[in-house]
Amino acid sequence: MLTKDAAPDQVEHQLAEDAARLYDQGWSIRQVADKFDYNYGAMRRILRKHTTLSTRGGRP
Repeated sequence: MLTKDAAPDQVEHQLAEDAARLYDQGWSIRQVADKFDYNYGAMRRILRKHTTLSTRGGRP
């Protein structure tokens, strides 16, 4: 869990881990982006660095 005095890099890393976990559980990129108040493109870039993205129409 993050505290308000956590370093920005730590916050970004934790957000990326949490987002990747939700995506790996079956959430869509759009659902994850909405959860963290990010736009689709920004969340896709974050997820691409931290997990394997599915192909169009389903999981790899």
